[in-house]
Amino acid sequence: MQDRSIDNALLALRKEIVRHGRDGLDHVEALLALRGVELPEYTRRLPVNGTYKGRMSRKVLAAIEGGHRTPEAITQALQAEGVSYQLMYQRVYQALLRLERKGKVRREGREWR
Repeated sequence: MQDRSIDNALLALRKEIVRHGRDGLDHVEALLALRGVELPEYTRRLPVNGTYKGRMSRKVLAAIEGGHRTPEAITQALQAEGVSYQLMYQRVYQALLRLERKGKVRREGREWR
């Protein structure tokens, strides 16, 4: 029982290090390897322009106010180095849908206002 708790604590620590880009990932992964724990298959969720949960919506709203009205134009305005266009487009579109549900934006054809 105690071994599983230690393994779970190390996995949680690894997840926190990956999520926030902190130091020590190599050490935690080495400890997990020594304990025989397989690393999970999930990949790191990269921040986009320093954007984590809750900040993408604000950036999308600012882009709309700046004159970028289509999802493609918003994506190009927010494109970050090292992040694929497809991933950025998905994040922009999800933010638009969240904002639409909250009543902060509306869709008019292909444009968002």
